[in-house]
Amino acid sequence: VTPRNEVALRGHTQADAPNLTASEDPVLQRYAGEEAKAGETRVFATDVVLATLMCAARSVYSWDVVVKKQGGNIFLDKRQDSVIDEVSVSETSPEPIAPEKDNINGMYKLSKEATVLNKAFTKQVLKKGAGEATFDLASGESAAAEGPAGGHKGH
Repeated sequence: VTPRNEVALRGHTQADAPNLTASEDPVLQRYAGEEAKAGETRVFATDVVLATLMCAARSVYSWDVVVKKQGGNIFLDKRQDSVIDEVSVSETSPEPIAPEKDNINGMYKLSKEATVLNKAFTKQVLKKGAGEATFDLASGESAAAEGPAGGHKGH
């Protein structure tokens, strides 16, 4: 894909990418299962939740983070299918977009469209074949190029 050789954007399905919270992530679960030092509390979060918290002071749109304590571990999770999963649109605009769900140029539909386009573009521009890595989410170990059944492609 180059500016001179345009390529049509291919479709994208939700089943293509896992959407795990910190308490569901098998790699973080493995680290959480390790013995902690006496009096130590460990905090686990995904990149999406951390980015949301870092931008919280400037955020216009509402969001929520679920805090779960399991033993000496704290998990900062998002709710499934929450607005944290969506790309925000016009958050810094001087004129806010209409929040109506049915308006084609409203915040809800533009956010859904931007999210789908962002995921489809990312999936399409990643190189296939050579250099591709897969990971077994259950063990957190890198596997061969084809990977085990159920392995997730690392992007």
